[in-house]
Amino acid sequence: MKVVILRGISGSGKSTYASKHYPNAVVCSADNFFQEGRYYNFDVTKLAEAHNECMSRFITLVSKGETQGISCVVVDNTNIHRWEYENYAKLAAAFKCEVEIVEFVPQTIEAVKRCIRRNVHRVPAEIIARMAVEFEPSPNATVVKII
Repeated sequence: MKVVILRGISGSGKSTYASKHYPNAVVCSADNFFQEGRYYNFDVTKLAEAHNECMSRFITLVSKGETQGISCVVVDNTNIHRWEYENYAKLAAAFKCEVEIVEFVPQTIEAVKRCIRRNVHRVPAEIIARMAVEFEPSPNATVVKII
């Protein structure tokens, strides 16, 4: 099984990339917790619960996924800091999964502004800008330029 861990600021194109490059993958995302039908209802007080649910689903998928015909799992969270995705990578490796890390890195202030405009989850501009400043690159990642 392959595990793809996406990393990038809100609005950087992670979900679009996942659907285009991994159309048959099962996607684990904290965003799913806040999705109610066609509506996205983010509640910052439930963010930890959303990430716990995402991790729980991920563990189930990597431990039983191949027996259920799942060949690829995509983790689609911002994962700005390394500690936010390292447990996913360690668990995937423990289950003998191939791990790929894909980073969406804004190269300019204009790229950050485009992410702010494209952001569909109503994340405030100052939070997205802070994500860009705090982003910790991974030494083994495939880097996708944000356009």
